[in-house]
Parts: sequence; C-alpha cells; structure tokens
Amino acid sequence: MLAQLSLFQKMVVSIVLLLIPVITLYAYSNYVSEQVVREEIESRNLNRLEVSMNRLEADLGQVSQFLVALSIDPETSRLRNVDLLRPYEAVELQMGIQKKILLYQQLSIF
Repeated sequence: MLAQLSLFQKMVVSIVLLLIPVITLYAYSNYVSEQVVREEIESRNLNRLEVSMNRLEADLGQVSQFLVALSIDPETSRLRNVDLLRPYEAVELQMGIQKKILLYQQLSIF
C-alpha cells in the first residue's frame, strides 16, 4: 500500500504520524497543568475562607465579651427604667453608656 503512494503523500503521512504523539503529549500536559492550577486555586480559597472564619470567630468572641460586660454594668440596667428618670439624668446616663460603648469599640480594635 505504501509503495503505491507518491513521495509527497508518504511525507504527509509520516508528518501526521509524528504529530499524533506530540499532540497527545501536549493535550495531556495541558490537562495536568489545568488540574494543578485548579487545585492551587481551591487551596488558596480554602485558606482565605479559614482566615476569614477565624477573624469572624474572634470578632464574635469580642462582641460576646462586650455584651457580657454591658449586661453586668449597673448603668445599663438603669437604662431599662429611663422613663422614670429626670430628663437630665436620662441624657447623662445615655451619654455615659455611649462613652463606654466607644471605649469598648476602641479596645476591640487592638
């Protein structure tokens, strides 16, 4: 069968036969590279998610400590009966609690 083909046809067939393994290796290499990149992206996203989750847990811990501190504070319990206080005392109480909240916010930054 090859004896009947012309020299040009034989060259084309040999080039095609040589290109098949090259194309196969290229496709496999591309597939492996793509998988490595996907795994790396997934790993980095998981790391970012873990860092965000740790930050969120720390913030929630600070908020819970802040709420416990406010619930223990006697001024906060006086705020429940703010209607019974004189207007000046009510404003003074609210400003005192606002100052404590600001202090807790500033402390939570550190």
